[in-house]
Amino acid sequence: MSAATHIQTAARIRVMPRTDEARDVATAQLPLRSSAPLPFSEQTTTSWGRVKRQRSSLATPAFLDQIPRVLSAEPDRKLLGLGLGRSYGDSCLNEGGALIDMTALDRVVAFDPITGIIRAEAGLSLSELLRIVVPHGWFLPTTPGTRFVTLGGAIANDVHGKNHHAAGTLGSSVRRLCLHTSTIGAREISPSVNAELFRATIAGLGLTGLIAWVELQLVRIPGAFLGAENVAFSGFAEF
Repeated sequence: MSAATHIQTAARIRVMPRTDEARDVATAQLPLRSSAPLPFSEQTTTSWGRVKRQRSSLATPAFLDQIPRVLSAEPDRKLLGLGLGRSYGDSCLNEGGALIDMTALDRVVAFDPITGIIRAEAGLSLSELLRIVVPHGWFLPTTPGTRFVTLGGAIANDVHGKNHHAAGTLGSSVRRLCLHTSTIGAREISPSVNAELFRATIAGLGLTGLIAWVELQLVRIPGAFLGAENVAFSGFAEF
């Protein structure tokens, strides 16, 4: 990685305050946009595995304060969050309802390169998250087979990787998150606050509400590269 690339990456990071109260202030300082409820437009959607293709109403909020208005815009329809659509089955579809495309909500709220705590909007992809944190010596505790999924989608599906037996699922590294519903509005939940709703949201496939942002504990890595040695051999016996 070039020095220029490293500087560009570091410049977009806001150092995360060390207290929960200060982190809440950082979240409140995210860009807001007051407007009427976003319109839903009819679009064709499909899953990554192309199991099914269907027409769906879809809205794309770009700011956190647009989420409540999106949720209230279709009071008579079932709503479901949509990320990068990498589900092989139909869990990212919502037949008879409407979809909320979360991919425009992709900002990093704050990142502490000392403790490895990061808070980011739910539409941020794991690929972009890693691009930001790896130069600082941090990595996700576990990753699925693709990095092209959103943070919210990864939590909603509680993804895991090849280190599942040691690190568990991604949900076990979530410190807290913000969940929006059409009935109770925004609610911050964690393993100790609204714990029952928190447990239902992890791997809940979006059925408990819409995840707005997630706070994660990352794991330390010594570097972004692996050392390798190639040893040639002429046959199995020599090996």
